[in-house]
Amino acid sequence: MSLADIHARAERFQSRVRRRNLMEYAGAAIVIAGFTWAAFTTADIIVRAACVLIMLGTLCVVWNLATVARASAKTDETMSWVDFHRGELVRQRDALNGIWRWYLGPLVPGWTLIWIGIGLPPPTIPPVWGNMGAAALGFAIGMGVFIGIAALNKWGAKRLQAEIDALDRARGG
Repeated sequence: MSLADIHARAERFQSRVRRRNLMEYAGAAIVIAGFTWAAFTTADIIVRAACVLIMLGTLCVVWNLATVARASAKTDETMSWVDFHRGELVRQRDALNGIWRWYLGPLVPGWTLIWIGIGLPPPTIPPVWGNMGAAALGFAIGMGVFIGIAALNKWGAKRLQAEIDALDRARGG
């Protein structure tokens, strides 16, 4: 791999990370807007609290995305493009491997509480087992989506590791 190839790969990688993050920020804005509306329109206090937790979790995800998984620019002129690119690959790989801690984890409390709120009947009517079953199914489907997201991120981390390994082999170390 030539230095020009490494430079081009690093630029493309940083561009992909920026594009991914912009899509995540847009998605977070939609989530926050939707759950803000839901929090103000629902009468159920548990669902309202869950909406607030989801909004806070989403803000935590956005903060983590901006700090843990951001795209970086090469500012250290003494650092080679190979070292910069490898460092960024490692940082993104580690972020993908830690997806439960910084991305999915902050959303789990709100996600869990919203399904509890949906499943519990109001105190004025007797339990409706259908509501609880539907809530359990909704929770399970959502957790399945979370697990799928985590699996896709683990797969992405393995791909980044393969690229790191190839880069190490190319530079002889």
